[in-house]
Amino acid sequence: MLNALHLARRDLGHLALPRTAGGQLHFADALAPRCRSRLGVRVPVPGARPVPARRLDAVIAPGLGFAEDGWRLGQGGGFYDRHLSRYPRGLRIGIAHESQMLQAEAGDLRCGHDVDMDWIATPRRLIRCRSRRHLPRLNRKYRRSN
Repeated sequence: MLNALHLARRDLGHLALPRTAGGQLHFADALAPRCRSRLGVRVPVPGARPVPARRLDAVIAPGLGFAEDGWRLGQGGGFYDRHLSRYPRGLRIGIAHESQMLQAEAGDLRCGHDVDMDWIATPRRLIRCRSRRHLPRLNRKYRRSN
């Protein structure tokens, strides 16, 4: 994975990985040393150089399930919802397997603190969600040329 991070950093610029601490989601340099979290996920070590939210152009958020309208079912801790609510300008991208896509819109499942995704990426498709937000424009560096 380290080679993939080096290649992505070369092509895209700064990359950051999430870690939770003190009930909050924090981001640190993707090339910082990593350790295993209590869930067994490799995360930046405590004390790794933090990356301020204002420097992030996009956040890729995992979830247990997603609706095509952008609703994301997390794991109940609210880490991503709290972080994304303070992150108004960047893209919010959910990442899921096709089996995690819900067949109906969120409707009754939605809570007041839920933060919708702008896009959801699965191995088969890229879904632009019906977000009420004006989506930020991509930097020219990231646009495909025709």
